[in-house]
Amino acid sequence: TAAAAAGVTRPTLSLYETGHRTPGIDVCQALADAYGLTLDELTGRAPLPALRPATPTVDAAEAKRRAAAEARTAERASRHKAAADARAVADEAKKAKARAAEAKRAEKAARLAKIIKVGGR
Repeated sequence: TAAAAAGVTRPTLSLYETGHRTPGIDVCQALADAYGLTLDELTGRAPLPALRPATPTVDAAEAKRRAAAEARTAERASRHKAAADARAVADEAKKAKARAAEAKRAEKAARLAKIIKVGGR
């Protein structure tokens, strides 16, 4: 922090900033260095450098490209999940059909056994 760089506490720096206290030249120089200013700029003897707008770390085109890539990834994941879900449903349907066929065979076998038993008496 600027206070630490100047060798003062934050409350002391606040007193300097609000005009309740006046720093010595050594503190002023340390604050100027901490803020990247000259001593004249800090004390108002020279104009402050023009403020530059902050440069975004990611420009709009890059953000748009990333968003599109994330959307494609999400869409692919969704399609894969839907396909996996459909396969699971199809597998369950096949199993149910096989169980129904087995039950039908068992029913026919039971009827046949009953007929044989009745006829063989």
